[in-house]
Amino acid sequence: MSYKLQSICDRRTFAALKATKFSARHGLVRAFFADSGEETNPRIAFAVSKKVGNSVERNRIRRRIRAAVTSNLDQLAPGNYLIIPGSGVLDASFNELKQDVLESMKRSSQKAAGLELTNG
Repeated sequence: MSYKLQSICDRRTFAALKATKFSARHGLVRAFFADSGEETNPRIAFAVSKKVGNSVERNRIRRRIRAAVTSNLDQLAPGNYLIIPGSGVLDASFNELKQDVLESMKRSSQKAAGLELTNG
């Protein structure tokens, strides 16, 4: 199945993602997951702190992460994701970044799926 990258623009979804307990870190990236309640394409939000660098560096980080997510979009569970990169993302190779992004996103969605299986 082929997906198109969809961004999260509304504050309510962004706040719900930040408050969720389904998060995972792998390498330089932390990902949060919230089930959207719909079987739609994965929706992605990025939060790049000013601590990571100036605006040029933050935008470059966003572009690199967006490219990493787009290349792995078909491997992700439907839902909403918030990706927060740590410092050092600009120094990492693209393959390393891609692996960190994919693993953190998969782990966060698997935590949510595991909880749903035990509760439901």
